Amino acid sequence: MKISCAYTTIAYASYLISSLDFQRWRLFGKRTLPEETIKHFLIQIGAAMDAMNRKGIMHRDLKPGNILLTHYGDTNKNILEIPGHLISFKLADFGFARFLQDGMMAVTMCGSPMYMAPEVLMNHKYDALADIWSMGIIVYQCLTGKAPFYANTPEALKNIYEKTPLLRPKIPATTTSLLKDLLLKMLVRAPPERIDFHGFLTHPFLQRGKFDPYCKSILMISALPSYHFIYISIYMY
Repeated sequence: MKISCAYTTIAYASYLISSLDFQRWRLFGKRTLPEETIKHFLIQIGAAMDAMNRKGIMHRDLKPGNILLTHYGDTNKNILEIPGHLISFKLADFGFARFLQDGMMAVTMCGSPMYMAPEVLMNHKYDALADIWSMGIIVYQCLTGKAPFYANTPEALKNIYEKTPLLRPKIPATTTSLLKDLLLKMLVRAPPERIDFHGFLTHPFLQRGKFDPYCKSILMISALPSYHFIYISIYMY
């Protein structure tokens, strides 16, 4: 991916991206992904989320459509045919992002209902741990091809969360114990019991893997309250 230029006006931030490279981007399909690819995805996007969290920023709209993909090597191949260690994941669309000072909680309901943490959908105060839940939903979809908790309407999903304090997703028996453990810790209904960013980044599932040294996670932040364009590159290895 190449950023041609970036500029800020009084009203908004803009960026121009090479159309040739833009065509190489892909969204997640309905097919499942192997654990090695999921691991590589979590390490890259997790690093971007951690950088945001340390700056007091939460995304608030994490979903497959806001995670962009590109890869190295044979560009004629479908993204799902490329080995996980050759895929570069980009976190995008920060229209709902918000700065949270230490100890501060957000109250506005925003994002996509299927990926909203229970505390967000139930109109409770929430913090960056809501992003951890959203990531867990995405990982579950990558693993199984479907959402762990599903309802036809946001209100019906809200009712499920309200009436089921001990939520537990059904994880396929073929899932490794490490990924299963991480998912169960990410998809905990009560935020105080949910894994935090430190626990997430240091989890054993993310500690081993095959990675290409040229892959990097590029965090693109726009539409923040300050109306400034922020461009951050996080080099993985």
